[in-house]
Amino acid sequence: MVCHRCGAKLASAEVACPQCSKMRPPWQGFFSAYRYEGAIKDVLAAAKYYGDTSALRALAALTARFWRQHKAEVAVDLITWVPPDPVRLRQRGYDVVRELAQAVGEVLGVDVRQTMRKRFSTPPQAGRSQAQRKAALSGAFQLTADVAGKKVLLVDDLATTCTTLRRCTRLLRRAGASVLCFTLAR
Repeated sequence: MVCHRCGAKLASAEVACPQCSKMRPPWQGFFSAYRYEGAIKDVLAAAKYYGDTSALRALAALTARFWRQHKAEVAVDLITWVPPDPVRLRQRGYDVVRELAQAVGEVLGVDVRQTMRKRFSTPPQAGRSQAQRKAALSGAFQLTADVAGKKVLLVDDLATTCTTLRRCTRLLRRAGASVLCFTLAR
């Protein structure tokens, strides 16, 4: 069972997870292709942390496979992605999430455009509490494109606490967009 609002794994058939019951997510819909476990976890780590571009291609293929099965469920005007940390982007030389967004765009036949940038580097989110994540991301994102009146699909690779997605979604919504979220894994 999963939360119908954020895709979090649930122990029982609850309507929403405890977090979403307390604070409704800012997005209009949420899709996640896979559970963050097993082979998905390994392939994502290889692409993000070890520079394995074959793993990146595998992730893009998995993303495209998911959307071929679900494309009838979503109609959007624009696809964008959570912008990368500038330091980690320089270290990796490629943007994992942008590649996933491009794969979605190809399947859906929708324009993929960068709409935000990360203004400064933040510590990696892994292993941090939700409060630490919120503090680290305060003011980190900046809008760089006009999204007023657009229905936007926001792509990220992984959602754990959804803190990053919440920040980016709120930024897009303040600019007049409605937002659906997609993560490769949850």
